[in-house]
Amino acid sequence: MNQPNDPDSLRRARDQARMELSEVVAELTDQLEEPSGENNRSAEQLVTDAQYQALYAADQARDKADEVQAQAKEKSRHAVEKLEAAVPSPVAEHAKHAADSARGPLVAGAAVLAAIVVWLIARRRRT
Repeated sequence: MNQPNDPDSLRRARDQARMELSEVVAELTDQLEEPSGENNRSAEQLVTDAQYQALYAADQARDKADEVQAQAKEKSRHAVEKLEAAVPSPVAEHAKHAADSARGPLVAGAAVLAAIVVWLIARRRRT
């Protein structure tokens, strides 16, 4: 059963919107091939409608993605709280200490890597 927050459902909805948009573009192409002034106005209206439909679909997809992201964060926070409650205190303290110990070298390594990349870019621009 597909849920509205299911990534596959969101992809299918996006693909459906793309397909509908491509049909509108095909209609526009057909109408633009005819030199009639009335068809040109009709084509311009179709283009405008397609633009609004695309913007509306993009807004809906963005809103849905934000909603799914917020729900995922809430579920993750809930899972962490349950896990923290289930883990004995000494084990949790050791895990926090290990995470803090690993974070320092990781940040330092990232800083050194960033400095090397900047140096390489600057060196390449001089030559």
